[in-house]
Amino acid sequence: MKVCLTAIVSDNYYQLYLPLFIYTLHREYPEYEVKTFIKGKVSEQNARALAVLEKKFAINQPIEIFSNIKEKKSTLNCLRFLIHEKHFKKYDYVIFLDADLLIYKTSPTLLEWHLKRMKKIGSCYAGHHGPWRKRYRPQIAPNGWRGSFERVSGGLFLATPKWFEKTHKIRKTFLSEIMAGKLCGYREADEVMLCNILKKSGLPVPPMGFPKELRGVHLGDFKPGMKKRYLSNRKMNKKLTLHNAKKYIACQSDETWKEMIKIIYEERHIKKVIDMANIVISKKIRHHNV
Repeated sequence: MKVCLTAIVSDNYYQLYLPLFIYTLHREYPEYEVKTFIKGKVSEQNARALAVLEKKFAINQPIEIFSNIKEKKSTLNCLRFLIHEKHFKKYDYVIFLDADLLIYKTSPTLLEWHLKRMKKIGSCYAGHHGPWRKRYRPQIAPNGWRGSFERVSGGLFLATPKWFEKTHKIRKTFLSEIMAGKLCGYREADEVMLCNILKKSGLPVPPMGFPKELRGVHLGDFKPGMKKRYLSNRKMNKKLTLHNAKKYIACQSDETWKEMIKIIYEERHIKKVIDMANIVISKKIRHHNV
């Protein structure tokens, strides 16, 4: 049974999450393969960080793809589901992740949870329904995230060869629309698109429900614009478990991690995010130990 964990990034500073993403998955799930993609080119800085990582793990270098597509608000998140299946043909399962989501081994494991979920859905994939109980972004979905705007969460989505086969035609159509600049104008467009892919392919839409343990440490939660999230103990307790916090801190003593961080810290955007993550996560562990 071959499993692939995958993510895609742009060729801006965001690609510097990849070394941390790949490192964490190789450390926690060495039995799985990791395959990553860059919309554009690998930067010199990222190449140096990946070279450090390659000294410790046998990694697959990021694949450069979709260079000529003009990027909008949600283009990248949409494109992760439109990568041609030829890149995944040797795998039994492909799990799509966010590149700024550091996943740690839990019980059940990442694959075990998805297989149980796939059985519950009774289909050839596993995912979970996006939020719809409140009216988010009324200028986009005035009646809430239902109907035309119903959405399926894109992170931690498992696909099988059957899923790629069943969705091939509609995914090809969506890719053509993105190339023509017709989609991706708002942040949740990828989740709406994913839901439409399922519906138009005759596949069921998944129910709600997702354990926070599997979310790992989402570095995106610590961006400067996320103060309402990371400054709120109530919100962070819902998104960050003590298990994952301890796993994250444990990585920081590893020499490979330290070497990569030195290179990544040359980019101020990433440095701000990681510095805030370190503060919030260390605080969580200290409070637990008091």
